[in-house]
Amino acid sequence: MTFYSWTFKCPKWTGLKPREKFAVEIDRHVRDLRGSARLPGVDAIRIPGEERRRRRHDRSQNGVALTPALLAQLDELAANLKLKRLREY
Repeated sequence: MTFYSWTFKCPKWTGLKPREKFAVEIDRHVRDLRGSARLPGVDAIRIPGEERRRRRHDRSQNGVALTPALLAQLDELAANLKLKRLREY
């Protein structure tokens, strides 16, 4: 089971389902959405927050890519502060 984060406003909390039951229902809806027919040219059905989660995991494993221009600016800043360049770490 996958837990998804959803934000909603409800003026009164009584009558809401317990978290586990709610999560099971949301999981079912997400599976139904993913199984839906796609329009021509649509490569995937995406769920809000899914791509962010994937990128965050990737960056925590592999780091964040820096452009050569940004790396040059950071190296220049390090030199001005008499610090080692990033490439030296």
